[in-house]
Amino acid sequence: MAKILVTSLSMSDAGKTSTARALLNYAILRNIDIAPFKPVGECWLYKDWSDIYGSACQKRLYGNDSFILKKGLNNDLTEEMISPVFRVVSPASHDQIEPYNPTMIARCSRLTNDEELIHEYAVNISRINESSLTTPFNWIMDENKHIHHFNNQFELDELTKRFVSNSVSSVYKYINNRFKNLVIESSGFSAMPWIGFKEIDYVIAVNHGYIQLYCGVEYVESLQKCTASEVNSNWLKNHEDPTKEIWKIFSLISSSQVVANLSPIYEIVVPPLLKTELVPVIENLFEKISEHISYD
Repeated sequence: MAKILVTSLSMSDAGKTSTARALLNYAILRNIDIAPFKPVGECWLYKDWSDIYGSACQKRLYGNDSFILKKGLNNDLTEEMISPVFRVVSPASHDQIEPYNPTMIARCSRLTNDEELIHEYAVNISRINESSLTTPFNWIMDENKHIHHFNNQFELDELTKRFVSNSVSSVYKYINNRFKNLVIESSGFSAMPWIGFKEIDYVIAVNHGYIQLYCGVEYVESLQKCTASEVNSNWLKNHEDPTKEIWKIFSLISSSQVVANLSPIYEIVVPPLLKTELVPVIENLFEKISEHISYD
């Protein structure tokens, strides 16, 4: 069994999801039993509106990343299972008095002991009303019993404590028990999908211009030597409060910190590509990378 973490060495848009998708394609074409898992996903209200609206029209809430990761899989995993925690975010108004809170609506999906998938929704009603977005999400407000309102960061933190960890752990356990190999995509700059996760055989680190393969054991050992106080991120300085409940679950330590003192097993250079070129080129590159990865 191989657990492969795909992480980013830059803040965003390095190509994590495209790389994870290419690895899935590579494995599927070779009849390797494999599944994706991206515990946390998010969409930006304006930039990703077509994706958000598309899922809302299905009376669902998921993002394009989980849609991409699911595409072509011959199993019954849903987008909500692939990304059990998902939120829609939009920058708060520039003159807001309260602590910065970009979350407008969020979903936590968990599996019961009977393998029933339950969705819990957190909705910032005032923000949605301000943005005239009530209509696309009426199905949540009007039809769903598992809805929780929040008006500030404190209330959102309380909901985070109640639902997020159980969502991630229950769905991960289910997927891990069903599939021999997993491709696990981290979020943003975060070095690990969630704090305490150590079951990694390989790490694929993606950056603009190159992809690196690392030993999972060495990566975890390096992570354990890092501290969150070393984080140097303008995003966190300007927007995020490190005391938020979410950062007790997901790491403030960046992937670039972890690999700083590690030597990759293998590295490939990726030239600038059109989106239509990206996946097939990365698939070809995995011919070389996968020589260093052992599957059952």
